[in-house]
Amino acid sequence: MNDTEMSDVPMAAQQLNTASESNAVTEAPSPKPPASLDVTTMSKETRRSLLEGPTISVFVGGALIRKKVPILALGATSSHFKEALQGANNLPEQIDLPNFDFRSVKIVLNALTTEAGIGGDDCVPIDAGANFVADYRIYQVCLGFGAEKESKNALDRMRDTITARMLSHEEIGIVLEGVTTENCEQDALFMHLAHNLCHRRFKKQIPNIGTFEKYLTKRPVLKEATLQIDHMHKAKRDRFRQEKQAEAMAMKMEE
Repeated sequence: MNDTEMSDVPMAAQQLNTASESNAVTEAPSPKPPASLDVTTMSKETRRSLLEGPTISVFVGGALIRKKVPILALGATSSHFKEALQGANNLPEQIDLPNFDFRSVKIVLNALTTEAGIGGDDCVPIDAGANFVADYRIYQVCLGFGAEKESKNALDRMRDTITARMLSHEEIGIVLEGVTTENCEQDALFMHLAHNLCHRRFKKQIPNIGTFEKYLTKRPVLKEATLQIDHMHKAKRDRFRQEKQAEAMAMKMEE
């Protein structure tokens, strides 16, 4: 590798590789991985460099998901892991994640930290889940990792699904997991769902509306959000109507 090629490799990778070769990995200061990046825009050589150096074991709720996950790749694609790593005095041997869906964690790790995922000629975003629920589980993991690019991709796919069709009660329930009155306005997917349901209800596009209204009574956070959104849209319609009436009156007075 020439000097030009070396300059394309993150400095942290060069430093970690040197530490590894000197057998000082376990006592070395914590590495400084690149900021959370979109690996799909990197050169093949840069992506492959993230697969070198020390590794870590990834657990979920105490269960081992994968050994030998490259620390640089995980740190480059996960802002949350990067922060934890930078705050450590020594390289950790393992990380234990919250109780995410095991299959979804494996999908995300495969895409972001393996030769097959980021080491080839082409690097593509994480594939969509087989259905809305599977996509949501992948989205949860991406959020938990702090993988911003992948989180946005999954969020956009689910927003498109919500816009295209009415979700089932099961799918709505998945979106409501962990949503409270305190955090609902910061949850982009929840707010998109709430606005979409209000639009469908206003346009009379919800089948079995009586069943849906009964369902809402058991989902107080969603019910309250839809009521507030309805009130906001009604206020906008009222203002628009008043403005039109004022314009019409002004035109009559000019005649």
